[in-house]
Amino acid sequence: MVRFPRFLEPVQGERPIWYGRLSAKCVLGSLFAFFIILLLAVLLGVILTIGPAIALFLIIIDLIILIRALVRVSSTEYFISNYRVFVRYGIIRREIYEVRHEWISNYTIRQGFMDRLLNRGDLVIGTPGHYKGYVEMKCVSNPITLKDLLKNVLQKYRR
Repeated sequence: MVRFPRFLEPVQGERPIWYGRLSAKCVLGSLFAFFIILLLAVLLGVILTIGPAIALFLIIIDLIILIRALVRVSSTEYFISNYRVFVRYGIIRREIYEVRHEWISNYTIRQGFMDRLLNRGDLVIGTPGHYKGYVEMKCVSNPITLKDLLKNVLQKYRR
């Protein structure tokens, strides 16, 4: 069951079609760094016995990296309905975009090599004259499928 994002009031006749978040695949680099730094802290603290202070410092940095990655995933929401597209980023510095379907002129997908391997990417929605000219759904899973879904929604809307 698709749901409405928090703090978003539905307009009359609006039906949710798709709800998503930033893909957890986007924080794989942070998680990799987390385990490398944790391993380094253990090795430096146990094998080289350089002191618990440096190991503790590395573990604190490690926890900051992990918390930042988790907050990034949990604070990003994407939503498509039969009436609009909604994008929300951030907790402290928040960005919220609400794009009605009549404002959408085009949509493209951005995928690098690693993005294609991990089946993730950015869906960029063109909105000339609104916001900065585009709105991004950063790092979504299955971006091709999402683009096709948006295409079908816009075709139904424009009929």
